Amino acid sequence: MSPQDGITNETEKQAQDIMSNPLLAEKAQLAHEVREQIKLNPMTIEQLSTLLESEEGLKYFEGKLKVLQCMDGRNNGGDGMAGSGILLKRDETTNLPIRKYMEIFEKRVAEGKLEKLSWHKDCGAAKLYLKQHGNPNPTPEEVNNAAKDFATRFANHLGIPVIETNNGTENHDERGIYIDATDRFNEVPKNAEQLTNGFVLSPLYTDDFEYHLTEVKVAIDIAFGDHGVGESAFTKENPFFIILIKDPKHPEYFGNFANKINELISGNEDTETKGEFPQFKDKIRIKSITPKIQ
Repeated sequence: MSPQDGITNETEKQAQDIMSNPLLAEKAQLAHEVREQIKLNPMTIEQLSTLLESEEGLKYFEGKLKVLQCMDGRNNGGDGMAGSGILLKRDETTNLPIRKYMEIFEKRVAEGKLEKLSWHKDCGAAKLYLKQHGNPNPTPEEVNNAAKDFATRFANHLGIPVIETNNGTENHDERGIYIDATDRFNEVPKNAEQLTNGFVLSPLYTDDFEYHLTEVKVAIDIAFGDHGVGESAFTKENPFFIILIKDPKHPEYFGNFANKINELISGNEDTETKGEFPQFKDKIRIKSITPKIQ
């Protein structure tokens, strides 16, 4: 191993131990087994909302993995950010997230809420990062190196293991986005039906909702594009869903974020702002819900 990899032998051993964790293996197997069925019979946004706000839906808030991972819906059970945070604004000296972000990550580690960080090959957020920084046509190797390098340096700074997750070679099959402010949401809980697959965003790592709009844009680009299920998979009756999951103790946290997402999609006539996805406006629906958690 070369020094620039930045992963110690001890960290490698920790990562191997984590990957052999039966919980991770069971989670991956469960997701694999139900994936094809969910593609054929996805739950609608109404069905998902009703379930998550019901007593039965409490099982989806009973615990999750303490790992920061990509928002990629093929990763399930942990915290999600685009590219595990690769698109966050960076400090020019450290080339890691700026202090206002880093303080939150460090606090979550200290509180035992964050124990590991992951990365994966073919990361769309890593590709976008390279395009934003002078590489308009990054190769797969460059994308993988960027994702691994960022995750490795970030995890080393936080003093936690870094692991690679295997998302397979399938296209993305997410049909929506779950944006979780409860810090408890688990799309694939043990002994429960997996929800319709979606990107999972964890907004508690930063209250910078302009940044979260970037994540939403990335998710829509993927889902409606060649690497996702594609535009034809969505209709007005069964749209791409964006579900904002409120914490009943802090229902104000999202503020006007739903309106901002609408503006991102369709624009705003009052401010003459053009939307990014006006052609999809009838195929995307946003809904806020509040689970019955204490």
